[in-house]
Amino acid sequence: MAALLKEYDAALDSKKRLTVRGIKDFTHYHVKVFSNGNVELEPRVLARLDQLSAKTLRMMDQSMRNYAAGVVGKPIDIDQLKKHIGSAE
Repeated sequence: MAALLKEYDAALDSKKRLTVRGIKDFTHYHVKVFSNGNVELEPRVLARLDQLSAKTLRMMDQSMRNYAAGVVGKPIDIDQLKKHIGSAE
């Protein structure tokens, strides 16, 4: 288990935001809010470009060229998807 580095009380501001102080290593978090009021923050590290393969970068570039040229798939009917997912339960 990780060592406790800091402990403090905090309050939400008028826009329902909470400031986490003293964090230097991470800028993005996955947030879980539980029914009992507990909030869990899990640090996320975004992939750096030098960590992506050349094939992945080519595919992303081609996708953006297709999008800019209007070469896109037809819109997905979310209602149909919801019905399909609901029938699987």
